[in-house]
Amino acid sequence: MRVRNGRSSLRFIKPVTPWPVTLFRMLCLLDRSTLSGRSMDKTRKNRMTRLSTMLDGMVAPSVRKRGFVMSRLVSEWPVIAGDIAGWSRPSRLALQRDGGGKLTVAIRSGFGPLALQMRDSLADRVNAAFGYRAVSEITFVQTLPPPPPTPMAPDTHAQTARHDVWALDSKLEKVKSPEVRAALRRLGTPLEKDD
Repeated sequence: MRVRNGRSSLRFIKPVTPWPVTLFRMLCLLDRSTLSGRSMDKTRKNRMTRLSTMLDGMVAPSVRKRGFVMSRLVSEWPVIAGDIAGWSRPSRLALQRDGGGKLTVAIRSGFGPLALQMRDSLADRVNAAFGYRAVSEITFVQTLPPPPPTPMAPDTHAQTARHDVWALDSKLEKVKSPEVRAALRRLGTPLEKDD
């Protein structure tokens, strides 16, 4: 406390409180029934409630702004897009306040004309998934890599060739010269693949 000109001036220093304490104080001031969206009984008024049920009403608008709509779109893309999901995926979503956002979809090379034909139906599917007109414009970008090559099927020719060797031996019994028979056998025997 300082004294100036006969007056005392008090200086209070506000202590810094950690953010969990500040959050708890703010939550205590809020009405729990409005945050959770349901009316509280008088019997349950003084009981503990989950923090998640209290914060849903406050967090949802800020979460929507931060791009969690895009994560929902990516995670539910096979359900939303249907057959298109095999060769496409959402890459960017720019939402606007009035609703008409712009969705950028990455597609594989060669599917451009088909994607352009399905643009309106895809926009309708995305808007139906969100429940409002979230997307008004869809842009396609051919940036997806080609699908990985499918593994080769086992060679059935080598298995059938083993059976053909026995048939070859029965045919070569008629050849009288042993040198010619050996040469024909080498020509008729399949080459083994070295792995």
